[in-house]
Amino acid sequence: PPPPPSTTIVANPDRAAGSGTEQDLAVSAVPVVTPTGSIRLIAATPLDGVRQSVDALRQALIVAIPVLVALIAACAWVITGRALRPVAQLTSRVDEITATTLHERVPEPGTHDEIDQLARTMNAMLGRLEGSASQQQQFVSDASHELRTPVATIRTELEVALLHPEQADWTEVARRVLDEDQRLEQIVADLLTLARFDERPTLDPAVVGPVSVPAVVQAEAARTRARPVNVAVEGPAAAAAVVRGRPDELGRMVGHLLDNAARHATSAVSVSVSVSGPGPVATVADGGRPAVVVAVDDDGAGVPVEQRATVFERFGRLEAGRSRDLGGAGLGLAVVRRIAERHGGSVAVTDSPLGGARFVVTLPRATDDPA
Repeated sequence: PPPPPSTTIVANPDRAAGSGTEQDLAVSAVPVVTPTGSIRLIAATPLDGVRQSVDALRQALIVAIPVLVALIAACAWVITGRALRPVAQLTSRVDEITATTLHERVPEPGTHDEIDQLARTMNAMLGRLEGSASQQQQFVSDASHELRTPVATIRTELEVALLHPEQADWTEVARRVLDEDQRLEQIVADLLTLARFDERPTLDPAVVGPVSVPAVVQAEAARTRARPVNVAVEGPAAAAAVVRGRPDELGRMVGHLLDNAARHATSAVSVSVSVSGPGPVATVADGGRPAVVVAVDDDGAGVPVEQRATVFERFGRLEAGRSRDLGGAGLGLAVVRRIAERHGGSVAVTDSPLGGARFVVTLPRATDDPA
């Protein structure tokens, strides 16, 4: 068979003859079969044009590549700078916002991209921080006012008695001072309780155990109050009304509810304990598990619908309950709500069958199911 075609580079033979021609040749040999036999067709092409083209391309690339790289770098610098300019504005604005200027906001580019979303998220965060700071300032202001009132009352009682010691009824003075001291102690205890709940919003599993709600209610109802308390345990609730929690906190919750009811009642206060399954009132929001319901009723003026959420806020009191004679500082129901939430439950206020207000605490009932 004929040999395969081949191409080789050979030096120009005229170079050796001193013709001055320096170009080399590309020699290609192609076998051809003819009727008379096999022959080889040889063609020679000068490489001078190819080398000139390669040299021109090399020189162009030597100049074009650095220029192209510099142009790309400049474009990237400009585009990146324009893209990150809103970030620089956000950073500068955030550096200017302090604890006294939380009402200010960072600029939103309005480009509907990630940076715009970041700006909206930061403004939402600043709004939450502003709300929290306002609540703290209001809390400190209200706490200082509530603490100042009994202190000033104690001082006034003693100063008036000391002006005319021979005419003062020191037994009555001591009684009034002790009443104000008890009120002051209650306010401080509630403030410390709320501060502890803020620091640890959930219960420590190590101190949680089964608690009989009827026993807690009976113990709190036995305390002396301005109005007698009627206790009703419905059906099998005495044995089944068991929750997992802390008895001291649950007792404090029930005590605040009874104190509040006795303070606003005209003549009657009642508390009932029941066990209920799925239902619109006595079901916790965890899939309809069995619940323990504690309902405290009074025959007072009740709570208006538009103020039923306010009474559970710190220092949130009805207009009718802002008198010092009623003895409330507006912290008891806030403590009730926090204790109920710490135990996985909730508290609400509705109308009472007695004509006043009904406070309903719903807690998840402890069962044999480990879940």
